[in-house]
Amino acid sequence: MLRLARGGVVLAGVVLGLGVALPGEAAGPVPGTDPASGYRIGKYDAVTPLSLKGATTISTGQAQKLVAAGTVSVDVFGPRDHNYDPLDGTWRDLPAHPTLPGAIWLPNIGQGTLDSALTGYFHDEMNRLIGPPPGRSVMFFCRANCWMSWNVARRAVLAGYTHVFWYRQGTDGWQKAGLKLTPAPLPPPVKLE
Repeated sequence: MLRLARGGVVLAGVVLGLGVALPGEAAGPVPGTDPASGYRIGKYDAVTPLSLKGATTISTGQAQKLVAAGTVSVDVFGPRDHNYDPLDGTWRDLPAHPTLPGAIWLPNIGQGTLDSALTGYFHDEMNRLIGPPPGRSVMFFCRANCWMSWNVARRAVLAGYTHVFWYRQGTDGWQKAGLKLTPAPLPPPVKLE
């Protein structure tokens, strides 16, 4: 049995008892986000909030249990100056990237603004990995103090997914706990119209 930050419980991979609001969460825009969209736009390497409305913020120990249980884990690390090829949708010259065991790497879907191809990529990959909303459980992460993971978890909540876990400490927290990282698999290509 896994106890979560909001008091929900995971039994055999099923999430129970999770509401959408965190206790004591203030209304209004989150400091550091764009007031119009609610997403962090740029300067993604900065201290993130402690929580995200509609998602469950988890510790390294809880992330380890979710990984062991086979929860879909999505790494959203977006290396600077690397993007998909506009001709064929493949990811160009991505540097090697360590990630959590079994994680899927979907770079740049945590940016504050997405072009239409990345928006489609996010929705297509979520449908493929966890099904249409409300979907199965999914854990999003990046590195510690990376707004891309916060942004994408928010994007998933707003898209109607209800079993969203945000691993705020990401690969940094995993490594700090002495847990092994593995090479990230190549991300699937972006479908272009």
